[in-house]
Amino acid sequence: MTIKAKIESAFESWGYTVYRLRWLVLILSLFLAGALASNLPELVVDNSTESFLHEDDIQSKRYTAFRHQFGLDSQILIALEPPEIFDLEFLEKLRALHLEIEEKLPYVDEVTSLINARNTRGEGDTLVVEDLMENWPETEADLETLRQRVYANPLYEDQIISHDRRLTMITIQPVTYTQRGVELGLEDSFGEEQEQATSGEHLFLDRTEKDSMVVALDELLPKYVSEDFTMHVTGGPVVGYRITTMLREDVKGYLVACAVVIFVLLMFLFWRLSALFLTLIVMTCTVLSTFGLMVGIGIPFSISLQMVPVFVMCICVCNVVHVLVLVYQAWADDKAKDESLAYAFGHSGLAIVMTSVTTAAGMLSFTTADLVPITHLGVVSAFGVVFSLIYSFTLLPALIGILPLRRMRRYTVGQSGNRLTQLLVWIGDVATSRPKTVLAFWLLLFAVSAAGLPSVRFYHLPINWFPEELPVRIASERLDKALSGTRTIEVIVDTKKENGIHDPETLKRIERSMEFGESLTQGDIFVGKAISIVDVVKETNQALNGNDAAYYVTPPERALIAQELLLFENSGTDDLEKLTDSTFQLARITMRVPRANAVNYPPFIEALEEGLAENLGEDNVFHITGMAALLSRIFLAMITSMAKSYMFALIVITPLMILLIGNVRIGLVSMIPNLLPVVMTLGIMGWLDIPLDTSTMVIGSILIGLAVDDTIHFLHRFHRYYQGEPDTPLAVRKTLRTTGAALFFTSLVLGSGFLTIGTMGTMNNSVLFGYLTAMGIGIAFLADVFLAPALMSLVMKSSHR
Repeated sequence: MTIKAKIESAFESWGYTVYRLRWLVLILSLFLAGALASNLPELVVDNSTESFLHEDDIQSKRYTAFRHQFGLDSQILIALEPPEIFDLEFLEKLRALHLEIEEKLPYVDEVTSLINARNTRGEGDTLVVEDLMENWPETEADLETLRQRVYANPLYEDQIISHDRRLTMITIQPVTYTQRGVELGLEDSFGEEQEQATSGEHLFLDRTEKDSMVVALDELLPKYVSEDFTMHVTGGPVVGYRITTMLREDVKGYLVACAVVIFVLLMFLFWRLSALFLTLIVMTCTVLSTFGLMVGIGIPFSISLQMVPVFVMCICVCNVVHVLVLVYQAWADDKAKDESLAYAFGHSGLAIVMTSVTTAAGMLSFTTADLVPITHLGVVSAFGVVFSLIYSFTLLPALIGILPLRRMRRYTVGQSGNRLTQLLVWIGDVATSRPKTVLAFWLLLFAVSAAGLPSVRFYHLPINWFPEELPVRIASERLDKALSGTRTIEVIVDTKKENGIHDPETLKRIERSMEFGESLTQGDIFVGKAISIVDVVKETNQALNGNDAAYYVTPPERALIAQELLLFENSGTDDLEKLTDSTFQLARITMRVPRANAVNYPPFIEALEEGLAENLGEDNVFHITGMAALLSRIFLAMITSMAKSYMFALIVITPLMILLIGNVRIGLVSMIPNLLPVVMTLGIMGWLDIPLDTSTMVIGSILIGLAVDDTIHFLHRFHRYYQGEPDTPLAVRKTLRTTGAALFFTSLVLGSGFLTIGTMGTMNNSVLFGYLTAMGIGIAFLADVFLAPALMSLVMKSSHR
């Protein structure tokens, strides 16, 4: 008795055992699902940019330290576009909105607009730092004075008012730390190698709290909107909330649509309500267990995980169908229930386990990624595959043993007269009778598709996930253009000594660095505006010298700089906290850049680093962080993550195929139909100029994991028949006659499941992901019924020579 025969015999025994203990197995299965599902109320969603990187990533550490020192750089921006900004009626409405935001929005640290923009001026020897509209304008002359003051202050441009002078901004700065009272020890680091640690005691404001800000703002703003009070609302919290709400609605739509498609296909295949009920119970328990465990181990839901519910449902159906087909066949042949279960698991149990192992391996390939959401995708998807396997081997047979099943003599699946089966058998006959012709045809398809591979490009710009007509995308693009960029590059300069910022030469070097940044342009990326403590020193110096614009310069004496900064600090404003630390050792330079494809940031930041190193000199240490720097790191991580996941999937799955088949050469050849869908899908993306982003980059590993399933079921049956009678065409014919319909159905279920993501999705990346994955699954099925038989014909013929 061979090892494979012994394993299949063990699976038969499993069928008898579960039937005998069916009530106990049912109770334990439902208890496990219920216990894990109890975690679901704690589910959180996180699509923030910073969540893409692992905590130990150097850019992630720098960004965390930056936020502990200077606060969150993720703001809510409201751009107002009235017919005339300096109009009393408009300003009254602006003040009302400003005050209501301060009063009603939760978690707000500061609201800044024309109403309270910093106005620094001198009265004799006294420095006055007050709100811009401390004295409310009452006449046209007052308005004109206000207009000239705003236009004359370089700090207001693209901060308070756009450079085209058509927009005025309200900036809402959230508080830095969560209000939930959670504390965490954290190490920030600055300086050389980021090794000197300071302590942070709190967690940052979380996604739920940011979402509540946006919800409150959505309730507040509509009453202010009018023809002469147009608003554009964007910013990190707003974009994150819009993604989250769209994601929730999309996932609900996916689940409903996928369930409907599955039930229709099940009825078409089985014409039994019992098949619908059994599949529904197994699917529900698997999905609840998967996400319950995900919440239990602290993984948040994200846009990268949106395919998991559909994926898990489809995997469940595939496992259930392979069991039910054989159970119903045996039941129709007058076998007892325990014999039917033993027959089903004896014939398909090993194949189901192997397909689950290879699919899980394909998903686990994502755990090698440098991007956190992709790692989470691998872990959670693997959970789903494992739970699907567990419930298919426990809950499903227990329910079959308990529920009354009606015997149906007329059973169409696998019958020789079934038209689908006849078509598949005919395809197999063509493939085995003309294997070289079939192989040449697929090689031609491969060559044409592969020609598109050099055109495949990487792309990551989350705002483009939204449809073009969506208000948040319109607002983001409008403000990005009007303000010369809304993303930030943060440069942290460490003078390496206390009060180092008081040194005139250091300030001059920082100013030259700002000027260099504002002169740097690469492609579509440029620095629209640079701000630092130098601006405070210059405006303070001007105010203390009779408000003369000629004194808008950095003082040449160290003592004078220290004195002016002390006066500014004692004037009642806390603005210095956003620009330097308490010892005046660190300086923050904020450079505003446009939203752009993350691919374009690395070369820009590299050129910026070179210029900063030259202008800041060897005495000052610096590093770059901020949202643009995170996006730059994400792009580099995308490339390495994709390469790692694809290689991991191949390295793990190929030996499993060889082990299952028991022949190295045939195992290697069997991987050809599994790799073709990946190459062809990527090639088609190149031809159609569809980029790889954090959603579409995972398609390859998913296809490898799923395509192997049908190949395993095909080869498993093929070898059983071939060992009985070593005739390749006959073995292929028997394989497709008995399991071809199930292969077609499982591929149809998988393809339809991902197709629901493409058709029901509202975000562009989801639509592309759904359509491309469904197409790849279709290619994989065709390769299994056309190419695999042809390859077996050639390989087996060669082995007998």
